[in-house]
Amino acid sequence: MYRIPYPSELRVTSLEEARTYQIKGIVVHVGSGMAFGHYYAVVKSQGKWIKFNDTMVNVVEDNDIQIYFGAPPLQDRPSSNMWPCAYMLLYESIE
Repeated sequence: MYRIPYPSELRVTSLEEARTYQIKGIVVHVGSGMAFGHYYAVVKSQGKWIKFNDTMVNVVEDNDIQIYFGAPPLQDRPSSNMWPCAYMLLYESIE
């Protein structure tokens, strides 16, 4: 598993226009492979990140969103390879 930071804002340009998108949601996977494990969602609503994990719903601090970048460096990684990471990123146009 790799650590891959993703931007909170994307700017996409073409010959005709430029648009800016802001991250609005993350589908998270925890497990040893894509066919195994658990999926949940983290969604930004009214300026706050909210984690929807089965029947548990709680607010996530902005700083904690970085854990979904993937596994930390080996020296900081716990013995388990079960690390939450972004499986799908959802962006919304802000223009």
